[in-house]
Amino acid sequence: MSEDHSSDRAHLLALVPSDGSAIGNTALMRTLGWGEHSYWYARDSLLEAGTLARAKGRGGAVRRVHPQGDAASQAAAEAELVGEAALTRVHEAELYPPIRDTLETFWAKERQIEPLAVEITAAQGARATGGRWTRPDLVSVAVRTYRYLPGKYMEVVTFEVKPFDAIDVTAVYEALAHLRSATHAYVILHVPDD
Repeated sequence: MSEDHSSDRAHLLALVPSDGSAIGNTALMRTLGWGEHSYWYARDSLLEAGTLARAKGRGGAVRRVHPQGDAASQAAAEAELVGEAALTRVHEAELYPPIRDTLETFWAKERQIEPLAVEITAAQGARATGGRWTRPDLVSVAVRTYRYLPGKYMEVVTFEVKPFDAIDVTAVYEALAHLRSATHAYVILHVPDD
């Protein structure tokens, strides 16, 4: 691990409340003044090390795994976590817009593509599409070029989305059925932090 990276981790950790309460990723990024890459790299390494844990919050949040403080503040943090333990039902359709936004930004950057379109295709009504497993929840269409291959290649990627209480093997079968018309097919499983 580089010295710069250790320093980044220390700066980020210093801004996370020591009492175990959560702080949002966006607030941390803004306070630190870092770019996305630097922030996510340092944050993810602290998560992997077990120093930080994910927490609820708009845009995601983190908290210290072992809060430092008196017994009263630690008990309050534990009570807050127990209160969050009740999982709330998330409808699959509620997951589509944030997933689409992530696919258009972070996922596309990670794959080094510029998508032509990322569409929610699940809500087609009673329109005949050829069967139960022929309609993906989301579709990304992009034109890719490769460094060592001449020409441009059309890429159609489908996504099957399932909330945590509907996870089973049928999601995989649905994604595999999409491969009849797509170049890649993925299953996205929503697993809440709690």
